Amino acid sequence: MRIVDFSEHWVPQAKLLVEEGYQRSREEMPWLSQEIALPDFTSIVTHGLGVAAIEGEDLLAFLSCYRPFPDAFHTTGVKGVFCPLHGHAAKQGIDYKVYEKLYQAAAEKWVAQGVLSHAICLYKHERDLQEVFFMNGFGVRCMDLARENNVILPQKPCQATFRKLEGHAIVEVLPMNNRLIEHLGNSPVFMKFPPMTEQEFLSKNQAYQFYVAELEGKAVAYLRFGPEGENFVANGNPMIHCIGAFALPEHRGSGIMDHLLAFASEDLRAQGYPLMGVDCESLNPNARFYWQKHFTAYTYSVVRRIDDKII
Repeated sequence: MRIVDFSEHWVPQAKLLVEEGYQRSREEMPWLSQEIALPDFTSIVTHGLGVAAIEGEDLLAFLSCYRPFPDAFHTTGVKGVFCPLHGHAAKQGIDYKVYEKLYQAAAEKWVAQGVLSHAICLYKHERDLQEVFFMNGFGVRCMDLARENNVILPQKPCQATFRKLEGHAIVEVLPMNNRLIEHLGNSPVFMKFPPMTEQEFLSKNQAYQFYVAELEGKAVAYLRFGPEGENFVANGNPMIHCIGAFALPEHRGSGIMDHLLAFASEDLRAQGYPLMGVDCESLNPNARFYWQKHFTAYTYSVVRRIDDKII
């Protein structure tokens, strides 16, 4: 076995490995009923930061990433790379320890370019592969979850009213959005970024769908949905993604969010979305515990932060 650069030459075989891995993984994702079109591989090939394990002209495994990006995971001044779900794969039966060699070779390239935050997306059920990365200094940072968009039956009664916000009315949830930003900046998440102005909020969110729960005319919880998914698995059946959620602390655990999710689910189902997805920081226990009540995790993204002194 040799470790070489991951180039265009290896892309056809790489796509077959990703497809084969996906088909095996479908057994762990019963909500997924359609075949998937793989994304274009150009963005993980042309920069020369990927590596491949080969025997002759046979591709055994590969590991690559998107181009480096600044301020990785809101860490100012830190360059990062992210290896998406289609950015790595291995032949069935190949010992996952091949990833040890792949990561060693890839990390050498990445650090040489000043990239100190390394992230990779893994299927949740690939426990042996996760162990390889845990032993190489990685920890879970994010998770993708999904569910069939069937009827949600909340267990607790609720006196709130629910509605969908349209147009300029979405600013009604701006105070809660900024409360969410404040929450993410505190322990244990420590993702710090500034609150949004009304103009910024409207500019960023006009394309999204907002649902709000109200008590006595006051908004106490909201959900935000959009079409973008985090990986190619989300490109099968039309999947709508929850990409923002918040409930005032005094109403958490009351069942309001369950009722709001049920209300949003019904409307999104009527729009033709048979699947719902969500991604969250696993290090945010409020989000992690809640979403796992209604959704099934299918990926973990693991991250390693390299000591700055290395460069």
